[in-house]
Amino acid sequence: MQYPIKIKKVILMLFGFSLMINLNILKTNAASAYTPTCLESRSGDSKSFGTSLAVDGDYLAVGDPEANRVVIYTRKTDGNWQRKHEIYPPKSSLAKKREYGFGSEIALNNDVLAIRAYDDKRIIESVMNKNIKLGFETYLISLKNLQDNELQKVVLPTEYLFVDSLEFLGDKVVLLGKIEVSAEEWSTHVFLIDSITGKIAKNIKFLDSDYSLEKYSLAIDSDEESLFIGLKAYSLLEDSPYLITEEGRIEKIVLEEKTEDFSSFSELRNRHLIRGAISENLIAISTVYSPWLQGGTVLLKRYPKPSLIDVVSQHGLIHVKNSFVLISVLPDSEIVGNKISDHIFIKVDKNEVITKSKIRWERSIRDQVGYYIPTNGLIDSDSLLLSAYGIVVRLPIKNLPSSYKIKNSHC
Repeated sequence: MQYPIKIKKVILMLFGFSLMINLNILKTNAASAYTPTCLESRSGDSKSFGTSLAVDGDYLAVGDPEANRVVIYTRKTDGNWQRKHEIYPPKSSLAKKREYGFGSEIALNNDVLAIRAYDDKRIIESVMNKNIKLGFETYLISLKNLQDNELQKVVLPTEYLFVDSLEFLGDKVVLLGKIEVSAEEWSTHVFLIDSITGKIAKNIKFLDSDYSLEKYSLAIDSDEESLFIGLKAYSLLEDSPYLITEEGRIEKIVLEEKTEDFSSFSELRNRHLIRGAISENLIAISTVYSPWLQGGTVLLKRYPKPSLIDVVSQHGLIHVKNSFVLISVLPDSEIVGNKISDHIFIKVDKNEVITKSKIRWERSIRDQVGYYIPTNGLIDSDSLLLSAYGIVVRLPIKNLPSSYKIKNSHC
């Protein structure tokens, strides 16, 4: 049957329109697979909700230091999270008197939660004025039968300065203590705390140095067997980071300079460590590149010996699990016009080929007066837990696209 030319054109237009509709439906259906699940929020949650995150097994802890509390979630059968409990500082604590700062740092091992509280609003000021005390406190609590449990305060020797991050090494809580041994020398010790009794189980002398250890900080992270410690603001090659075991064995992460890869290693010499994270497969180190202060994250294969895989052009808070790396990008990446993502999720395959997914929040990450709301994130078993602007979302890892936007309408 022959159609007039005008009718043929109409049929083709209708077919094209129908095809466009079907393609849009396919795109919508595909996008729905990546729709994040928003964790339940309640009245009283502040913009600092999600400043600290910790997950292990069926427990998720979310720190909200501005609200002076830590919120506990438990995993449901569908993988999502149910809000169950809120933990507040003891009545006699400095955090309770200050009315903020509880939950600034948290760490979780099985059902044992470690919580640090301090005056997080005066950190920068304290660097310039040593007379300002931040009031560090550390507490432990079992998440089993929370209604019946009380916070247990960790009692630490007063002659040490405890200012660095909180971690678990195996079933022991890790805190780093610094002590002045002379006018020009400080000593750093690794304290392993029994998570049941809250008492010091081991004191490992880590480093004697003429650096001003009171003024600089150490970056730490751990997997099940090793603790990563790096000197912040020092060169990756000239002041290499360390790995420490629970038995006290200390190993320096040595990157051998190779002539065939000279340019890459020359770049590492000018990269200064900011943070570090490890898994059984990878080491990821967040750095600032001198002299332009441009951020970047160095990815290293851990075995048989540390070797360079790649340098990602952005840096920030980092979490590593298995062969996955999550970077929650810091705002100073914007200074060099480089902040195109709020989070970067990286997969490293067995051939050391990396794939990236760049994730952005649609909502402004600055409030009305320009205060930056930091992003944070963790890698869970099959999903990412991402936070910004007082919101925490769960985003599936499977089939995560190379670019994704968390829309305001999602939460």
